Amino acid sequence: MDTLYEIKTRIITFIEKNEIYVKPAAKFVLLLMAYLMIYFNLGYYAKINNIFIPLILSVACAVVPMGLAAIVLGLYAAANLYGLGLETAGVFLVLLLLSYLLYFRFARDKGFLVVLTPVLNMIGIPYTMPIATGLTSNPGSSVSVLMGTIVFYFLKGIKANEQALLASEDALKTTKLHIALEQVLANKEMWLIVGVFFFINVIVYIIRRLAIKEAWKIAIAVGGVVQLLLILIGKLVLGMPYGIPGLILGSIVSVAICFVFQFCVFDLDYQRIERVQFEDDNYYYYVRAVPKVLVAAKEKQVKTFNETKAKREEEVEREIARELDIDPKNLK
Repeated sequence: MDTLYEIKTRIITFIEKNEIYVKPAAKFVLLLMAYLMIYFNLGYYAKINNIFIPLILSVACAVVPMGLAAIVLGLYAAANLYGLGLETAGVFLVLLLLSYLLYFRFARDKGFLVVLTPVLNMIGIPYTMPIATGLTSNPGSSVSVLMGTIVFYFLKGIKANEQALLASEDALKTTKLHIALEQVLANKEMWLIVGVFFFINVIVYIIRRLAIKEAWKIAIAVGGVVQLLLILIGKLVLGMPYGIPGLILGSIVSVAICFVFQFCVFDLDYQRIERVQFEDDNYYYYVRAVPKVLVAAKEKQVKTFNETKAKREEEVEREIARELDIDPKNLK
């Protein structure tokens, strides 16, 4: 176990020392995945359907605030949707504006969640997000996760109806608008996931703040089980019995990721609990302090042959001097 703690310490130390490089690199990878997801699934506008555009935008946005990077990503998606019609792009821009307003109101520093959530949805492990945000933030941060979820399901619905939306006759403009709005207003699966994600975020947040041992681990386990059951029951009730194996597998993987996350950022040593008492002019305080598990990385010790040989000769000289009952210095 100590080996794992040492590895964790080394990784954290490396990130802290090289944050100026690690942070932009991580943003670049995340943004590139998001841009490529749009490029390969929503490349409907021929004028910007070029692989170099996602690469250039990913590099440029890696060095700007994440909120601005998310907006640029959204505008790129809207430009691609314009190839299906102004109506589709217009509905998406309204979603983008709503996300922007809610982002600055509730989760000003959580812009990366809006980008990360659709990416994890594509991978099949979006169930990580409500648990992870509940562990690290207040329920207000779930706004970014919820908006990211809505954006993903909107784009997924647009992809599923692309044949109808590709029709260009003016008589079908109303139909296009109806299809686009339907992906938001009438998407039962999306609203099920949004409701469950918000509920799980609140539950995990409440449990991990309790003054009990292993609160974070209990929060992860309860959140994972309840989330799986609620989504499974909701799918069956709404008549959507598809994707259940992926739901179960994705939930298991998501819970495992959350346990790894908890180990990396908030691992407590409940064997060394301390109780502290102090007072001020108005109150007397009783505080229970639980230390984090910290294991310093072992420093490498390099011994050269010459040093070892010199020490061995010195020990021999001391042994001879002791037998002769003389000062070791007199042997030289």
